Order: sequence, then structure tokens, then C-alpha cells
Amino acid sequence: MGYNLTIGELKVFYHQDEDEPRVELSTRISHHDEAPAFGEVSDYTNGRYPSYSVWRDFAESVGLLSLFYGKEERDDALLANHPGCVPLTERHRREINEAFVDFKLKYPDAVATYENKNILENGLLCRLVWLHYWVNWALDNCKQPVFVND
Repeated sequence: MGYNLTIGELKVFYHQDEDEPRVELSTRISHHDEAPAFGEVSDYTNGRYPSYSVWRDFAESVGLLSLFYGKEERDDALLANHPGCVPLTERHRREINEAFVDFKLKYPDAVATYENKNILENGLLCRLVWLHYWVNWALDNCKQPVFVND
């Protein structure tokens, strides 16, 4: 089991089924030729499909555990509710950009690749590069930027 993570413009889907009427908040998969790609099915897209444990380990390793999983005093944690849809804010951008800079300073030799699976920092950097790119893109280009987890 794992997450379906997507970053982008808010889309509201209204389902008027007689058995189960509901409103769904989501975003669509987008493809950018200049977006990060590391040899995965999600290359160049705003979607990512990590396991629960891989994403939690990533968040902890790069200093973003609170950003994703939060605490009682934080109401903007990106994965506090699963499934969920959270508006992206400048606070999210700031924390992710700081984590990106801190990671690069701590691991200056890390390369965003999965080719050498023995180097943990490389895989962490792949996830961080993806997150950094798409959160910044969404906040710069979307009227209603969101982080969605299904």
C-alpha cells in the first residue's frame, strides 16, 4: 500500500450518484518536459506513488516530518489526513526550499539518481528534487495550488 501524491491546480469533482453522492477535491496529472525524471513511471509528472514507509522515512531524513505529518498545533500538514487535499502555502514552500538547501549542504556529493541504490542520499534527493520542483511550480502557476494524497 502507498500514497498517490499529486501537486497542482485544485479540481472539484461533483459526483451525484444516488447511492453515494459526494464531492471530490483533487488535481490532474500534469506532464512537463523540464520536470524531474529519474527512470520512474512518474517521470516528468506532478504525481508520485511511494509506499507509506518510504515517504515517512524520506520526510524524517530530510527534516520535513512535521510538514507532512504535523502535530496537534499544526493544521497545514500535508498528510495529516489520508486521503486528503491541502492548499499549498508560502510556508510549505519555505520549509521545502530550506530542506532542499540544507540537504545539499549536508550531502554535497549526492546525485539525484536511483542508479546506485547503495547510496541512500541519492534516492532521498530524487524525492526532494521532485517535491521542490512541483511545489514551487504550483505556487508560481496555479490559482488554487494543492497537495493531494489518495
